[in-house]
Order: sequence, then C-alpha cells, then structure tokens
Amino acid sequence: MSSRTLSRLSGISLFIGSLLLIIGTILNFFAGNSQISTLSTASALIRLIGGMLIVLGLPSIYARFAGRVGIVGLIGFICTLFLFLIGMASEAILAFIFPFLGAHGLLGGGRPPLGLLIFYSFGDLLGLIGGILLGIAVMRSTILPRWAGLLFIIGGLFYAIGSLLRLPIGDAGLIIFAVGLIWLAMGMVSKQSTLEEAAHPLTGVRA
Repeated sequence: MSSRTLSRLSGISLFIGSLLLIIGTILNFFAGNSQISTLSTASALIRLIGGMLIVLGLPSIYARFAGRVGIVGLIGFICTLFLFLIGMASEAILAFIFPFLGAHGLLGGGRPPLGLLIFYSFGDLLGLIGGILLGIAVMRSTILPRWAGLLFIIGGLFYAIGSLLRLPIGDAGLIIFAVGLIWLAMGMVSKQSTLEEAAHPLTGVRA
C-alpha cells in the first residue's frame, strides 16, 4: 500500500470515527441517568467504534506534520492517543459490562471504585494536555487547517472541566474536539487530492 493511499484511508477513518463519536455523544444526552438502557448501551457502542476508527487514523495524520511541530506536537499526539484508548476502555465497560451487571442485579448506584476514578481522572488530564498541545501544534503547522487547532484547545478545556465537575460541558467539549478532528481529516484528504492533481494536471499521476 502506498503512503498516498494510507494517508487517504487514515483521513477517512478519522472522519468516520469522529462523526460516530459525535452521534454517540448526542444520543447519550437522551439516555438520562440510566447506564443500562438500550439507548445508553447503543450510544456507548457507537462511541467505542468511533474511538477505534480515530485511533486507527491518528498516527498517519500525525506523521504528515510531525517534522514541523517538534516535541509539543509529539506530546499532544501521545496524550490524545491515550485519551481515546482510555475512552475505548470506558465505552467497552458501558457497552458490555454494565448491561450484564444490571441484568443480574449487580450494578449498584454508589460511587465507582477508587481505582476507576483515578483511571477516569487520568483520562481527563490527558484530554486537557492533549487538546492544548495538539491544538498549538496544529495552529503552528503550515500544512493543516489551523482553526482545527483552536477547536482542540477549546474542546480539551471544556472536556476536562466538565468531566471534573460532572457538568454537561464535558460532552460538549468532546463534540467540539471531534469537530476539530473532522476538520483536520477533511483538510488532509483535500490537500492530498490537491497534491495529486498538481503532480500531473491531466491524470493526477506523478511523472
């Protein structure tokens, strides 16, 4: 597989995954406080699939601008990647473990275990650091849609604050972050198409 094809597939994966993340987050608004309802389970499953596609697309997208953003971009990328990996683990619990526990009357209404709270808090911290640093890196880059970087910064701040204080702006921040990823994916795919057309004005094939 050529690097050109890999870059395009990564952009498509990032676009579809971010779109699914937005849909799953919006559906979760209508699920209420129930963690075992059909809607809650479906929204978690959609977010899980979206997160998997985002994780598939991020490395190749980062590789396109890695040489221009230095250590700031690297740290932002790593934090963002681990944020989605932690999110995937959380969504898997919501989609598969909680319904099983609820069906057997084993799901209590108390606070989660301390270890799980630390796990979630670590994810919140990664969202804050990753959003800010990745946003700065994207805005400093000359080959990416710079306004997507601003969405990463705003989304990371909203997500971290909302998750810490258990406010709805946490989900809003996640949606804003996902919109930034969609913008980034569209910018990368369109730029790749422009480069191919510029390579050969008639066939789009490099001589």
